[in-house]
Amino acid sequence: MLTVENLGHKYGKRRFALRNISFSLEQGYLCCLVGANGAGKTTLLKTIYGVLCPSAGRVLYQGEQVTRANAKGKEYYKGLCRYHKEVAFVGGDEWCFPNATMQENVETLKTFYENFDEGEYGRLLEVFGLKKAAREKTYPELSRGQQMLFQIAFAMARHPRLLLMDEPFANLDPVVKVDLVQLFQEKMKDEDISILLSTHLVDDISDMVDYVGLMKEGELVTYGDRESVFEEKKVDSLKAWILGGEK
Repeated sequence: MLTVENLGHKYGKRRFALRNISFSLEQGYLCCLVGANGAGKTTLLKTIYGVLCPSAGRVLYQGEQVTRANAKGKEYYKGLCRYHKEVAFVGGDEWCFPNATMQENVETLKTFYENFDEGEYGRLLEVFGLKKAAREKTYPELSRGQQMLFQIAFAMARHPRLLLMDEPFANLDPVVKVDLVQLFQEKMKDEDISILLSTHLVDDISDMVDYVGLMKEGELVTYGDRESVFEEKKVDSLKAWILGGEK
């Protein structure tokens, strides 16, 4: 489904953010990226989505090249637009109009997605307790946790095939985290979506992770299915692996 080949991204002439990252993720699986702050997790997700342009390598989706180093021209951007119809990104603040209410935002933004599901969006607002806030508040007026939940509700209502998420559990209370994990499980089972996410809060999702990746200083130093990685590192949980460090 998703293939990343020798991907790199750099800021300026000397500062590298990503180096030679390669991995693949099949349909219906969840991969968790971990690593210290500044390891490159956010940059990797944004480069995979196409918000940042690679300085090296390429990204393929369903076998089709969608973003690559030094890409230019209409055909490239047409491919990226097709890609974004099936792939959603959650975690940035650039996705909406800050002076409009969330309801006004959604009324505008949903027109870009033919498969936007009004009923599912309303259901998720109900689950997250956000119906009143949607009518009354702008994005900056929401708490950080509410901002994340609105992004998730909008993204899920698009029924994406691949969901990229940067720290989705940050600033959420424990009850909502449980609801969110159940939602991920439901979507993966019923809609066969794939999820690639970064998180520091590994306890919230450890049991449902299929693949794990550890990033250090812009490199993906370990990647593989959970059981194989844990067996190799002689640990029994995602948390134990992280706390034990890379060996």
